[in-house]
Amino acid sequence: MKKTIFCAALLIFISCLAATRSNAQQVFLFSQSSCERDGVDCESSVELDGGIIWGYSSTEVDYYASDDYSAYVDGELYDQNVTLLDNEWDEEDFIAEVYTSTPASPGTIYIERGYHDVIARYYYEDIEKGPEGCSPCDGCNTDCYYFYNNWYWSDPFGFSFMNGGYFSDWENLYGYGPSAEIENDETIYLGQTFQSLQTPPRVTGISPNKGLITTTVSVTINGNGFKSGATVNAGSGITVSVTSISGSHINASFDIDSQTSTGGNHSVTVTSASGVTSRTSVNFYVQIPTSLSLSIGSLRTHNGGSITDCQGTVLVPVAYGYSRLLTYTVLDQTGAAITQTGMTATEAVYLVSSSPPGSGGDFEKSVSIASNGTFCDVQALYHETSPAPASGEYIKAKQLLNITLPGRLDAVRVNCLNQQHDDVTITDTTSNPNASCQ
Repeated sequence: MKKTIFCAALLIFISCLAATRSNAQQVFLFSQSSCERDGVDCESSVELDGGIIWGYSSTEVDYYASDDYSAYVDGELYDQNVTLLDNEWDEEDFIAEVYTSTPASPGTIYIERGYHDVIARYYYEDIEKGPEGCSPCDGCNTDCYYFYNNWYWSDPFGFSFMNGGYFSDWENLYGYGPSAEIENDETIYLGQTFQSLQTPPRVTGISPNKGLITTTVSVTINGNGFKSGATVNAGSGITVSVTSISGSHINASFDIDSQTSTGGNHSVTVTSASGVTSRTSVNFYVQIPTSLSLSIGSLRTHNGGSITDCQGTVLVPVAYGYSRLLTYTVLDQTGAAITQTGMTATEAVYLVSSSPPGSGGDFEKSVSIASNGTFCDVQALYHETSPAPASGEYIKAKQLLNITLPGRLDAVRVNCLNQQHDDVTITDTTSNPNASCQ
């Protein structure tokens, strides 16, 4: 009977599980009791505590009936593959209870199932004399027997059973039968109870663990207990698309919105198909272009030669004067380099003063940023014909540097440029973007 009922219940469990959805932290999937009898109480429960799954089952007989009955329980702990993990049984006068246990694995369903019985332990009946023909004894020392007809008894729980006749030797030669105790342990099956829970999946890592705002980043989430149908949450402004799932890895893409996503750490969690959310999480850092670091190259003098950029591209074919190469690196909120493609640096230069008057002027230019987060600028003061600039010649300007992304612009640095006849001085005034640069 137990096996048949178990399989039927398992089929119900599978169909119910597919349709069940619960709150993120609710791990209990379902519970059931078929032990609904007056005078008895049946229970099964299962819980996760400290990395251990604990199952509990009990059968309780009302105190008034416990003199003639005992309670019996058989507790069995299974996983979702119907693998028996632990089994305990108990029989007591009043309350029988057992605990089962097993180490917990992430993302696993555990079922504690209790089988409940009441056992009628004994029944008393006095026999005062033997059957007709055996009293008094015939004196031949032959054994005399008595026979007690079948008896029928209804118990307080609404069950009944039939006991066969009882036979016993005479013990009194003068014709009186013994006081006989008729015993017949009768097991009364009450039914089953069970409760099931699913342990949450466990998240241990993510790679890469950061991404640039406005971009889509392919990530791998590491952990345990991941199963088909799991979803990933990475917080506000990040749309997650799961591409593949294995037991210990989830591959997904993070689409980081340019407007609604916030910079900094976003907690990444995994939720099973049944609605159980991981209690562990990892952080994914959304990078926003925040500042620029500057590396100034050595002074280059030109006496009729060309001025080139960082890649060697000729900017001015013939020049008399000097130039310096400037290498900027785009930094995020923590000061770390942003090493992703898709960024563009925009330079806006505004003339402040010059000598001789009319030298220099306002201009804008843009340059793509390399995958290592760097871009190049050139500062130079020169004549296209000999001689080179002399003492007293200069250009002073204000330079604004911005980083642009699709749908987004971030102002990252303000420089005051002082190009004298023999070298250039660059002063960072980002903290005072309204500096006059005189």
